[in-house]
Amino acid sequence: MGRKKKKQPGALAKAGQVAAYVAVRATLALLRLLPFGAARALCLAGARTFFLLDRRHRDIALTNLRLAFPEKDETWRREVARGSFENFGLIAAELAHLHELTPENILDHVTFDENYALYEKAKQRGKGCFYVTGHFGNWEILAHAHALAGRPFHAVVRPLDNPLLDDFLERLRTATGNRIIDKKHGGRQAMVTALRRNEDVGILVDQYSRRSHGVYAPLFGVEASTTKGIALMAMRTGAPMFPVFLAREPGDLRFRTVILPEIEVNRTGDQKEDIRRITARVNEALETIVRRYPNHWLWGHRRWKNSPDIEGNIYDGGRLIRRDGKAVTGGVA
Repeated sequence: MGRKKKKQPGALAKAGQVAAYVAVRATLALLRLLPFGAARALCLAGARTFFLLDRRHRDIALTNLRLAFPEKDETWRREVARGSFENFGLIAAELAHLHELTPENILDHVTFDENYALYEKAKQRGKGCFYVTGHFGNWEILAHAHALAGRPFHAVVRPLDNPLLDDFLERLRTATGNRIIDKKHGGRQAMVTALRRNEDVGILVDQYSRRSHGVYAPLFGVEASTTKGIALMAMRTGAPMFPVFLAREPGDLRFRTVILPEIEVNRTGDQKEDIRRITARVNEALETIVRRYPNHWLWGHRRWKNSPDIEGNIYDGGRLIRRDGKAVTGGVA
């Protein structure tokens, strides 16, 4: 879909965009020159340094982990938070070596979950399919691997504020046959069109949604504002929804796709309640995979901002007052 032209930045802002673009391209070029093992080690060292220096996101991650895993101790939570930072470092190393993945060797690097039989059966309905995923593992390679294995899809994205980086990332994402749907401009109609052609649409659903665009649904037992768009689109189109994620396995550039059971889209006549129920199932799937691989998720995001289960701002001294709909005492341990 064509993108709406953005307001042109001033000279200073444009210079900053160019500098950021050059820095990213230079970093990826350097990492590409290194053997993958060396690139991986360098990126992990950088991520661990950022974990020590970036107090803001480290504190957000630890707050989220206290909320989600009250039964764990602080040593465990800190290790998971550091692992979340390391996940981003690994993404950089893996993207730099993306060229090593080809249609001929993709199955040597990526194991596709046996539940794909369920997906393939659902595709016979002729209504396309929603892949619901999140900022988990290497979500960019998830899309890349699908296309290399002959299953390209339309990725719904929000354009980056830096147009140079946005263009670069779009070229990277579409190099293997995937297509981009601009979430902000014409995204809804583009999704409907793709699904009507029995094509698949991938969308990230795990971040905080503005209350005007979201619905509250439990995540780790605490209400979290979650996009309601995916539930509305599934109800409108009848397209099946499958939670799909990419987890790392031991070895260099080794991954496994994990596909969870289809999220049922049943209509009761109460649209508001139907949307909340479907969205709750989306969050339940996300929670399932995060519990399985806690260090693969983006914990440094203010996911529970404005939750009605929290009194005040949980990221600035607020306290948890309800979990699973029941009153709690003592805040977040």
